[in-house]
Amino acid sequence: VFTLTNSSSWAVKSFFTSPTDVESWEEDVFGENYLPAGNYVEITIADGRDVCVYDMKFVLEDDSEFIESDIDLCELGGYTLSDSQ
Repeated sequence: VFTLTNSSSWAVKSFFTSPTDVESWEEDVFGENYLPAGNYVEITIADGRDVCVYDMKFVLEDDSEFIESDIDLCELGGYTLSDSQ
């Protein structure tokens, strides 16, 4: 469980995670929802795996993508997406 904060200027319309050693993305964590700019949400990764290190992919409202690799979700208390990334 971690807090995802969107400090960017864009809404995040899709959010994907996948263990670093897996070559494809899991399903969209947000489903039909999205994360507006300036908001945050609690994310629970409950995929039954015993791994901590994940890659994350964000798809913004303008369809641009941002990928953050090798994030230790077991140690992470929160993650902030900002325009400077």
